[in-house]
Amino acid sequence: MKIGCLAIILTMVGVFGAYHQLLAETKLAEMWWISVLLGIGAGMIVGNIHGLILALKQKRASSRQRSEWQDGDLVVISGKIQTLRSPIIAPFSGTPSVIVEYDIKTPQGSDSPSVSDYNGFMMAPCSVLSTQGSVNILGFPLLAKVNAVTCPEEADYQRAGEFLKRTTFQERPSNPVKLLKQVTEVISKNDGEIQAHFSSNRILLDLGVEGASSVADQLKAMGATLEEVIVPSGAEVTISGTYRANRQAVEIGGGLSNLSHTLDIGTAAAVTGKNIRQCFIWLIIIGGAFGAGNYFLLKELGLLSRFGMQ
Repeated sequence: MKIGCLAIILTMVGVFGAYHQLLAETKLAEMWWISVLLGIGAGMIVGNIHGLILALKQKRASSRQRSEWQDGDLVVISGKIQTLRSPIIAPFSGTPSVIVEYDIKTPQGSDSPSVSDYNGFMMAPCSVLSTQGSVNILGFPLLAKVNAVTCPEEADYQRAGEFLKRTTFQERPSNPVKLLKQVTEVISKNDGEIQAHFSSNRILLDLGVEGASSVADQLKAMGATLEEVIVPSGAEVTISGTYRANRQAVEIGGGLSNLSHTLDIGTAAAVTGKNIRQCFIWLIIIGGAFGAGNYFLLKELGLLSRFGMQ
């Protein structure tokens, strides 16, 4: 999947350079943003083609029987996800879960976006119980397609206060490279309890006060928003990952370095069908916009007749 990401980046840069050079000696030379937009458009087309190919591979993989799996194969399996030990209790909603990502954000002003002050993720050792038996899961998956939920109730703030008081946070590095390194070290664990908790370098809460209600009151006074992305224990999921025969398990970690490793809510048929439709629709939309942009260029440069379009 690194090759796919590299192809997208190279396409964007290459197309931008080509159009920038093409327009350099024309009346459109100062409209540099045209080259940028067309470069981005070309990259998105390649990305959606890549996504469509992956979705078709996942659809094909979902029809294979477990007896056909070979070490290193891309496999897709759906069923109910369950913890091998006690479930994680989501810090705000209190939902028994297998995987949790959470975020506490506070507003910085009427014209500024909210800033993340406390965030992290947790995962319990787990397996997926399917019609082909139980399969253990390795690694922490991307949850890009699992919707975040806001927790606005009084009880949610109380639970958030209790969670903040009992949890040890490490300061989140301002350097994104260092942060990525820290996160990668955590999610590279193949099994066992996975946890990471980060806080900003701003001291916003007095966690030393007695009683969770005091912390909850501080959160509400700051206008804090509580968000969770959770995979509840017993949820119907579809996982796509690499089969590890020596452990009789499926590896779904890897983050952005392996985009074929995913976890989605729903059955395999529903998930793969939706992914194929979305990629196809976006290909039509972005391809149409890319074609319209090129038509505009040809028209402005008086080149339509050369291509038999007048």
